[in-house]
Amino acid sequence: MQPLTFITMGREQETLSELRTALVSTSRAKLLGECHSHDDLLAEVIRLHPAAAIVVLESDDSDYDYSLIKKIGGVSPSTAIIAAARGASPSLIMGSMRAGAREFLEIPINPAELNTVVNRIAELRTEESTANHGRVVPVFSG
Repeated sequence: MQPLTFITMGREQETLSELRTALVSTSRAKLLGECHSHDDLLAEVIRLHPAAAIVVLESDDSDYDYSLIKKIGGVSPSTAIIAAARGASPSLIMGSMRAGAREFLEIPINPAELNTVVNRIAELRTEESTANHGRVVPVFSG
């Protein structure tokens, strides 16, 4: 099975380093790139079409982060968006989910939680690729 591809976005180098370490430790994930700005992340998602994008939410600029999540969902619906934050409040989690994030990770990353998220994304991609997109049903009148 091929590993899932990821792109991460965060403003703090320490946070990106934590995410990189966590993703490299799982055999089912391949990190394609790290971005420091919203524009860079959006451009990389359009260019690479990764399986998932991890957006680190900053509590002081969450509306801007929510708009990025919506934009990613619009330009690449097949990319699973994972929101992540330190000390996340319920309103931050709900806001990210309403914006279009499929998963949420709390930083520091729990390896078991990351594996669960990666497995869910893999299942979702498998379902999307094998789903029936339509069928013909003959109907006869009695």
